[in-house]
Amino acid sequence: MRRRKSWTEPGHFRNRNPWSRGPSPELLDDYTNSMMLAFFEVHINDNQDYQPYLQSSYAIYLSKGEDFQTDLITKASAESLDQAIEKFTNERNIERIK
Repeated sequence: MRRRKSWTEPGHFRNRNPWSRGPSPELLDDYTNSMMLAFFEVHINDNQDYQPYLQSSYAIYLSKGEDFQTDLITKASAESLDQAIEKFTNERNIERIK
């Protein structure tokens, strides 16, 4: 019997259904649960041991080996994301709702 990988191990979230077009619901749940745990430990329980898990490098680590990658948007990256969205919508004449 194969053991389930710990949520801290790369490849834990591997999509087990190669025929699906998007990420599995389990993958999305695992990404969300991992980040939520760290967020609540830091901001509700004031447990700074979980702070490293609230960095974009941890999202990259979680996504290692996955077809569907996750990203962590921070205040520092929000402006560049907004600029990229603005460029994308302008190039395609898409009206943005603000």
